[in-house]
Amino acid sequence: MPTPVLAGYPGRARSTHLRLAVAGLAACLLVPACARKASQVRLDQTHAARSSNARLASDAAARGIPFRLVDDQIVLSVTINGRVSVDMVLDTGFGSEGVLLLDPELGRRVGLEYVQSVQLGGGGSSEGTAAHVAVGATLDLPGVTFSNQPLVVLDDGSGCADWPVKGIIGGTLMARPVEIDYEARVLHILGTLPDPPSGLGEALGLTFVQGIPAVRATVVTEKGQEVPVELLVDTGTNDALLLRPGSHPQLRLPERVIAGTSGVLGEGLGGGMKGSLGRVAGLRFGHFSFDQVVTVFLDEEAMGTASTLGGNGLLANEVLQRFTVVFDYAGKRLFLRPNSSYPRPFEFDMAGLVLQARGDGSFTVLDVIQQSPAARQGLAGGDVLVAIDGKDVRALASEAVFSMLRQLGRHVEITIDRGGTRLTRTVTLARLI
Repeated sequence: MPTPVLAGYPGRARSTHLRLAVAGLAACLLVPACARKASQVRLDQTHAARSSNARLASDAAARGIPFRLVDDQIVLSVTINGRVSVDMVLDTGFGSEGVLLLDPELGRRVGLEYVQSVQLGGGGSSEGTAAHVAVGATLDLPGVTFSNQPLVVLDDGSGCADWPVKGIIGGTLMARPVEIDYEARVLHILGTLPDPPSGLGEALGLTFVQGIPAVRATVVTEKGQEVPVELLVDTGTNDALLLRPGSHPQLRLPERVIAGTSGVLGEGLGGGMKGSLGRVAGLRFGHFSFDQVVTVFLDEEAMGTASTLGGNGLLANEVLQRFTVVFDYAGKRLFLRPNSSYPRPFEFDMAGLVLQARGDGSFTVLDVIQQSPAARQGLAGGDVLVAIDGKDVRALASEAVFSMLRQLGRHVEITIDRGGTRLTRTVTLARLI
């Protein structure tokens, strides 16, 4: 039986802007899950065949579903079987119906019987992560109920114990058009789209790879070469752009790249994912164009089983949140309408920290960029970031923390916990890439 591939969250990476959602490549790293099962159990990967059994409260739509941006990822509160409310990342890289639960205890509390065991693949070097599947769950969000849904539950959630979410949801929400308003922090599940849909923004064509949407784009290298690419559209990855240099002869590493001491930029279900950080001169899709985009260049080994998905990389949430986005899977269209964040430049953590959000609001330092301000002050992988300029990061939104570490030339006091001992170091923020 093929190993299902998950892309998107179970395992994220971040350098306050370097996060690969795990379940895929990233948290991924790459693309979500295709799961086959025995007998009657099947996690559907085909958007056209998915009914998702949705019951909408009114007007054939569910409007104003609130979400939070945590670690630059969309987090929804989903209630399972009326018993358990779980914070979940909305991950278009998770192409299946149903949800992935990262905590086995939550699976037990739902009260469903498991019908099959599976191995989940994703970014990282290991062969897979064991999980069990149950069927017949009911999922509730404000204004909409999804019935007869599968649950995939990790057998061992210890590696995700510190994460700020305990689940992933993706394909279930996409049976109908979905609008994501990043500025208002609300999501709308729509019954129909206006005809003509011109008010929704520019339309890009979508193709699908195992239930995961993909778009055509152009990457402009530092030497000015225009490289046509296919990018998986992954809301579960909190970086801007991830590229696989081995997938195209012109997608070479730029002359200037940076990496951490261990080279780990994030974690996938298959373990640590390595690569380098650089910039591409340009990224274009439709009539939209971005310059000097911070880009993760992945080591091919980092893809793990997700390498079977193909494509040249990921178009991720740090780009998408510059728009109001409408996914129309049935019409194979993606609509983009720029918002006030559109002109914001792309920056990387200027202290040189590769951070991963924790459930208590603090951040694990996954790695420290070599020769960075943080490295010169002795900060290291395994430290826990607890305060900046005396402000407890647990009391701050993650966007505020990232902003404080991306202010060129600012002197910042960083307080970390190292094995129970608190240390404070002053760093001067510098653009590293």
